Amino acid sequence: MKDSVIKKLIDICGEDNVKATPAELYVYSTDASVHRNLPDVVVRPEKKDQVVEIVKVANKEKVPIVPRGAGTALCGHAVPIKGGIVVTFQAMDKILKINVPDLYSVVQPGVICDDLNAALKPYNFFFPPDPGSSHSCTIGGMVIANASGQRAIKYGATRDYVMALEAVLPNGDLVKLGAKTLKDASGLQLARLMVGSEGTLGLITEVTLKVVPRPAKTASCVAAFSKLDDAARCVGEIISIPLIPARMELMDSVCIQAVNKAQGFGLPEVEAILLIGVDGHPEVVKEEIAKINETCKKVGATDVKFTEDPKRETELWKARKAMIPSLSKYKEGWVAVMLADDMSVPMSKIPEVVKRFHEIAEKYGILIPTYGHAGDGNLHTKVILDPKSEEHWKAVEKALDEVYDVVHAVGGTTTGEHGSAISKAPFMQKERGPEVVAAMKAIKKALDPNNIMNPNKMMQWEGGVITHLRYSTDGINRDLNLSSWEGDMNICTYCGYCKVVCPTFITENWDSTSARGRLQIAYGLLRSDLKFEDSIARSLFTCTMCKDCYRRCPSKVKVPDIVKFARADLVKNNLATEGHKVMIENIKKTGNIFGDTEIEFPIRDGEVPLFIGCQYLSRPNQTKLYLRILDKLGINVKVMKEVCCGYPMEALGFRDEFEEHKKK
Repeated sequence: MKDSVIKKLIDICGEDNVKATPAELYVYSTDASVHRNLPDVVVRPEKKDQVVEIVKVANKEKVPIVPRGAGTALCGHAVPIKGGIVVTFQAMDKILKINVPDLYSVVQPGVICDDLNAALKPYNFFFPPDPGSSHSCTIGGMVIANASGQRAIKYGATRDYVMALEAVLPNGDLVKLGAKTLKDASGLQLARLMVGSEGTLGLITEVTLKVVPRPAKTASCVAAFSKLDDAARCVGEIISIPLIPARMELMDSVCIQAVNKAQGFGLPEVEAILLIGVDGHPEVVKEEIAKINETCKKVGATDVKFTEDPKRETELWKARKAMIPSLSKYKEGWVAVMLADDMSVPMSKIPEVVKRFHEIAEKYGILIPTYGHAGDGNLHTKVILDPKSEEHWKAVEKALDEVYDVVHAVGGTTTGEHGSAISKAPFMQKERGPEVVAAMKAIKKALDPNNIMNPNKMMQWEGGVITHLRYSTDGINRDLNLSSWEGDMNICTYCGYCKVVCPTFITENWDSTSARGRLQIAYGLLRSDLKFEDSIARSLFTCTMCKDCYRRCPSKVKVPDIVKFARADLVKNNLATEGHKVMIENIKKTGNIFGDTEIEFPIRDGEVPLFIGCQYLSRPNQTKLYLRILDKLGINVKVMKEVCCGYPMEALGFRDEFEEHKKK
């Protein structure tokens, strides 16, 4: 990319909102899919006027432009496959208006789904679409993918709630589509055309969403089945009562075991379970509980347990949402990858389809666990494989063709809610046929003659899907301290759970300062995709080691430990800061990080040893207060002179110094 283009982007958004460092480019080169490709620059607009000017520059210079929300898409939507400009909407995250009397809310594209529902809760209203990534995914991302989630069977998908939106077209025009009314028959429904367009037709800058009243009562159940066929058949039986649950999820034995192993949840380890939720008026909920209980047992459920306890319900659905990252813990050395997923089939065909998927998996020596929104026929199979094995990737490529042939043969569709982008584009094209694909291309060309908007995705994709992989099959740099963490880094599915609790990301709002971003950077060093330089050091050294990412991670990936080992490699490459070096020298010379040589520890004899640590040096008066409190409690403590425990050495990557210090 020309330097002049980057200069124009800086003029539009300011230097703090334009990044082209190796660290930033690498973390914005992928999403939660299997694909990776570097952009040329990342831009973070703060208002719609800036988005307009960014698009005008891109269109004039004929530079690709790729929109990005939270980077949780599973098919490569946010992967800049042709390079160019990644536009991250994380700074446009304001809820602009909540208008309950008129049943709508106006939001910027960077608003997180769960944050919107938290804001709506005091009004007793909600936005029903509920994707598995609702904790971190953005409304803009949900709109361009037409996301839905567990509640789609009763409440529908994002498209059903988009009343109006503002978008910047490829020529730079800011247009208002739709209306803030429940009915709108004025002209072509272009707002609906933008929903599910995957960023190929324009950039969304504002969305007006319909909101609905929260149900008065909810209840959930776990129905256990000794046969997968019975569980799948039960879906149709419940709907035929007739009864439409709020959600109805299927999990096979692999999924059950994976969640129990990763989360310690304790789901019944049978061949399959259905998680079923109902909501509405309390009397209606009571009646539906009875009907579902009776139907499940009639079909063959070995156990049906209902709960109306909100806390228990939250735990149940949290376990279901943690499915994708949990699957990566199922088999040692194998991980879940985002392929062969999200197909929708007629509910009556679920038993047949699930059986065929298992046969295909066995044929190719891989695993294809089955789970998903069974109530609307939307199955979320995944592939579990050894990501370092080229043979496995070749087998998966063959298996995918057969999986989607099965889906299409029963009258199903390639994707129910995740979209096509790269990972499912060939199968979508095959399903729709050349005439429909040509029509899609014609619409794209009419609106985007210079083909700048997320080019080579969906209807334009050519070739297979096992390409531009973010996983390494050709070896890693075994000389790095990081090399022992390759397995953990492969387990990470980039789900984004850690991102929203990372204090440095919350402060800086750049992915390179998030837990997920740091893991990506560490993996880039391991693959030799990245060289040791200042932007890498800044990302890794700004981690606070709070470990909240580990607490939140469904796969329990030890990102803080990975960061420590990455820092050790930074130290070996002379990228430790001067402040860090001074601190380490102080510990070596004086036994404390401050370099104080005349410290009078409150030494005293006693029965209970007390480790004071560094806090005495920084807060001696507080320490004396603690000792007085202990005395009053009758606890006779023993205090000895101490030296630093060495944690700063370990945490900052001075591993050799730490090993030597431990001998003291």
